[in-house]
Parts: sequence; C-alpha cells; structure tokens
Amino acid sequence: MHELTGPEDARRLVDYWAAEGATSFKAYMNIARDELAAAIQQAHAHKLKLTGHLCSVTWHEAIALGIDDLEHGPVFADTDFVSDKKKDICPQGAIRDGSWINLDINSRQVQELIQDLVSTSCSGDVYVAGV
Repeated sequence: MHELTGPEDARRLVDYWAAEGATSFKAYMNIARDELAAAIQQAHAHKLKLTGHLCSVTWHEAIALGIDDLEHGPVFADTDFVSDKKKDICPQGAIRDGSWINLDINSRQVQELIQDLVSTSCSGDVYVAGV
C-alpha cells in the first residue's frame, strides 16, 4: 500500500490509476485531510468515486471534503467523538475508547452526525457501509 507524501502525490496516484482503468479509490486509516481532499477532487475530476476507511480524518471532516462512501462503522471506525483527537492523527485506542459504543445514540452529537450523513446521502454523495 502506497503511503502518500502530500496532496500532489495523492493527485498523481489517482491520475495514474484512473489511466490504468481503476473505477474507484479507497483512502485508508492514516491519510491527512489535505491528501484526502486532493484525492477526492482528482477522483471526481475523472468522474470516479472515493471511499474511506478512516481514522485520522473524522467522518464530519470527510463529509465536508466531499467523500463518496464511508466504511466500517460508524460505531467502530469513526473518530468524531475521541475527546483528545489531534488533526490528521489516528488516535491510539480510538476504536475502543472513542467509538459510538460509549455514547447514547440519542445524544445531540451522535444525532448531528447521523443527520449530516443522511442529508449528504440523500443528495447522492455519501453512502455508509456497515461492518
């Protein structure tokens, strides 16, 4: 798996694989927000989609960047609710300590994220794949 070195590398990687016939892309755990933004933008320029299995970027952040799909959660993968989450870093123990498992599904913060996911999904932009 190629580790990106920055936004320009993300764009080059998407361009390369699009030219080779790739039909979609998947961002993984430790991608930085600027790299994810560049990859999403470049995939969309090719009329392709980008899915995320994210940790270093929260789901709210990914939605704002225009991601097409989110996988493996939200209960187990999303880091929106990790209290000491640092920018572009996948926190240690995030799945255990910062997941939705520890939150009330009816809490304001969980309901706001669900509404963001639903409203974006209804416009045809984000789909969430379960575990």
